[in-house]
Amino acid sequence: DYRAVLEHAQRAAANSKASQFGLVHAEGMPTRLYEQLARHYLGDAEALERGRAIVDAEGQGSVYALHFTEAALPLAEREGRPELARWAAEQIKQAVIYSSTPLQSNRVMLHLTEARLQPEARRLHQWRALAIGAMGRSPAHQAQALFENAARLSESQASLALAFYKLGARALQRLRNDLPLDSADLQRAGLARYEHHLRAWIGLLIDQGRFKESEQALAFLQEQERGDLLRGPDSPKEDGQGMPSLNSFEQGWQSRLDAVGLSLRHASDRIDREIEQQIGLIDRRAVRSRAAEAALAEAVQQLSEAAAQQGEASPNPAGQARGRRSSSNSATLPADSARLRYFLRGEHIALLVERRGQPTRHLKLALGRRELARQTQALRLCLEQRCPQHLTLARPLYQALLAPALQQLRPVAGSRAVQHL
Repeated sequence: DYRAVLEHAQRAAANSKASQFGLVHAEGMPTRLYEQLARHYLGDAEALERGRAIVDAEGQGSVYALHFTEAALPLAEREGRPELARWAAEQIKQAVIYSSTPLQSNRVMLHLTEARLQPEARRLHQWRALAIGAMGRSPAHQAQALFENAARLSESQASLALAFYKLGARALQRLRNDLPLDSADLQRAGLARYEHHLRAWIGLLIDQGRFKESEQALAFLQEQERGDLLRGPDSPKEDGQGMPSLNSFEQGWQSRLDAVGLSLRHASDRIDREIEQQIGLIDRRAVRSRAAEAALAEAVQQLSEAAAQQGEASPNPAGQARGRRSSSNSATLPADSARLRYFLRGEHIALLVERRGQPTRHLKLALGRRELARQTQALRLCLEQRCPQHLTLARPLYQALLAPALQQLRPVAGSRAVQHL
């Protein structure tokens, strides 16, 4: 609830005016930064820059600013603002290196940031992030590592990418189920931070012709959206409900990641015990770094070798059709009915046309999100005002959204005409 965030920020600002340069004001920095994120999501184009100014003035390299910079980085990337994205990446790197040890969960964000700052080492750093995320200490960071590895693998190893997307969705669901309502990590669980990854997962399923799974993934996304709207002090926890189920290939990767995470946790505990027993405080950081790097390098080797051996070569689970002739739930449709499913994908819309006894057809409609919003808003405003141009405004939408589907549903010899959509 972004407007509730703004109200809270205003109250916090009023309470801290008397301590503009004291501890109360410094500890209020996250609230002021959350305010700018909320304003950004509500359409304020300058909000991220105001947040940046707050960090530059008060919190460079501070853990108080970490939630903001972690959120600002992907936002700046998606909005085509490379200078802001690089600034956020440098801030994350500075804060995490200062405040954490090599196998702490915050190092996931460090390695994902290094993957951006060092494109030639992107693969290595993303594997490192995945290995640390597998330790299970932060489902938020684990989900982020899984999603970003999935995005990298989506073109070269689609099966593995889809497995990582689903495991990331399960980590996100686990995080959202387990958080108390007053937890600071609730911001990390907000859907706005992960929605583009979930949409990429659905889009890849559609591209692979796995239409039934895409329906299940879309239902998961809609459930997460509903959870964001309904979450409140009296909302029930639904442990285990809504979790995407795993096929055998995905279960294999879940087991592999669990084993890697367990090995790294044991290594971290062993390193800490040895340091406590053998050396003084002044030498601990260097020794911990060397030992952790060795354990992390072994984990990365295991993951990358497994991906090379089992990624794209793994078989699809039984019953899953691949390619454009994959079926959906069309068997439940009446003979004279068809189902149209639309899914926004940035610069185009994916349309799935379903009819009983026929393969699901996948069409790409050349209408982007912004243009669709502009045309829809114009038509809606016209209808509300009962202006005479409503047919003129409706015609382009009809041609872009309905005409291609109706072309696919023209009756052929021996088939019944579609009467219901």
